[in-house]
Amino acid sequence: MARNTVIQKAFEKGKQEGYQLGLNHGENRGIQKTVDFVAEKFAELQEMPGIGPKTLEKFRLAFGPEYFKEIE
Repeated sequence: MARNTVIQKAFEKGKQEGYQLGLNHGENRGIQKTVDFVAEKFAELQEMPGIGPKTLEKFRLAFGPEYFKEIE
């Protein structure tokens, strides 16, 4: 029995789109987990002796603001 080409194309397109959505979600999740991990480590730097505001500013400039959360 021959397959309906319209249905087959729609199935393949849906399969590919679903795969791409999952891939994008996984990539975004991995990026967010990395940013959170690095932000946590940088927060610890503020408590280390010898690491002052000037050194922290150098880190901020080098890595970007997404790794630094304001601590109240």
